[in-house]
Amino acid sequence: MYNLDCNPDIEKHYTGHTGRITGISFHPETNQVVSCSTDKSLIVRKINSTRAYRFHAHNDEVTDVNYAPSGEVFASASKDRTVKIWVPKIRAECLDFIPHQGTVRSIQFNPDGDKLLTSSDDKTIKLWMVCQRRFLMSFIGHTNWVKYATFSPDGKLIVSCSDDKTIKIWDVVSNQCIKTFNEIKASFVDVEFHPHGIAIGAASTSGSIKIFDLKTGFLQQCYDAHQGPVCKVRFHPNGKFMLTASQDSTLKVLDLLEGRPIYTLNSHTGSVSAIAFSKEGDYFASGGSDCQLYIWKSNFDRECNI
Repeated sequence: MYNLDCNPDIEKHYTGHTGRITGISFHPETNQVVSCSTDKSLIVRKINSTRAYRFHAHNDEVTDVNYAPSGEVFASASKDRTVKIWVPKIRAECLDFIPHQGTVRSIQFNPDGDKLLTSSDDKTIKLWMVCQRRFLMSFIGHTNWVKYATFSPDGKLIVSCSDDKTIKIWDVVSNQCIKTFNEIKASFVDVEFHPHGIAIGAASTSGSIKIFDLKTGFLQQCYDAHQGPVCKVRFHPNGKFMLTASQDSTLKVLDLLEGRPIYTLNSHTGSVSAIAFSKEGDYFASGGSDCQLYIWKSNFDRECNI
């Protein structure tokens, strides 16, 4: 059982976007958070102050945003096919380039922060050097839009998911696909490595959350926790919990050790389309089609069992 005093609590509630929030990323020091939206803007907020900075440069919906591990820059992706690398000052400076022939769906820095991974509706994933915006390699094998791609904790592998109903694991050095997970009935729309690199978690349009053992390739856990398609899944940094977001307007917290949902959060109206944990996991953020951004105190990572 769980002590009710350990429920996740809302710390901050922000408005400002006029379109669905599509991406959220915490600064590594957890003192600020950046969000992006279909309103074509990004907003950086100082968590412990009222300061907020809005950045406009994309010509279409912003689809994803991600802070570099150093926190010195962040990158954004858009339906306008551009990627922008921002130096978040009052008058933001940005570098941009066009990495794909279609909408750029996701953007991720590698653990060292010197490389950038992009995925796109052009069915490819690409790797770039950040400073020079120099192309390094493509990962080709998906046969439909690539919805998300990200690095393993050690940066040696990449996981991607696509509308072709597959998840693929790629070797960064050889740029070859080394494992494929197939789904028959639904597409995967989001995927992430377990913090220890031992498994991957995936969100499905069927409403299920699946966790696959990376070594054996077998399905390890499956949760039918939502009443609608699951939009996002994120492991807590300690690897014991998972946060999920759905079109059914709820967030769920899953206890992966006990194998069950332990909290349902109902603050949003409409689809919850973006979630993120802070580096230490003491906070998480959520945003959705209601244009609201919430910062939560996790609490569930404390010793709250009774």
